[in-house]
Parts: sequence; C-alpha cells; structure tokens
Amino acid sequence: MAIGDLPDIDHVRAAQLQRLGLRRAQDLLFFFPRGYEEVARQVPTEHFQEGQRVSFAATVVELDERVTQSGKHLLGVQVCPDAGGAVRLLWFNQPFRKQSLGSG
Repeated sequence: MAIGDLPDIDHVRAAQLQRLGLRRAQDLLFFFPRGYEEVARQVPTEHFQEGQRVSFAATVVELDERVTQSGKHLLGVQVCPDAGGAVRLLWFNQPFRKQSLGSG
C-alpha cells in the first residue's frame, strides 16, 4: 500500500515522507529515529549550571503571552521548582503550549 493511500496522510505529508525515502506503509514500520536523548536527572535549582541539561518538577506561577511587532508569539512561564528558587521558561512561536501549561 502506498503512503498516500493511508488514512490521514494527505498529498503534502506523503510528499514529505517520500523525500525521506518512505514510499510504502511497510517503510514506516522500519523508520527509526536518528538518535535518542536520555531524560536528565532531577537537580535542585541551586545546582543548575549553564549548558547543563537538567530535569526538575515545578509549579506554574505565571503565564505571560506576547505577540511581537513582526507577529511572532512569545510565551513566558514563571515556575517555582519544588526544591525552591524560581525559573523563567520561554517558548518562541509555540502558542499551543499555553493550553498544556495552566497556572498551578
């Protein structure tokens, strides 16, 4: 079965997949990611270092969404990690993130 014959695969997506060398439904089953990233270990905020990958659990305190003059979206999120401190997170051009990040 050709990729374009699969449900929910329109002609645009079929063309993108064909550029990756995927022409048949079977090809999708054997197309694996190029690499994997391990989840970083949880670190208290006082031990954060620039350039280091970390994981932390936090509570969302404030959401700040802005649209720049050029029409780009900027979502700023203030969180308080469970270990204390405060962290500001920024997402560029991803306004859909606001739905998954509610206050509290």
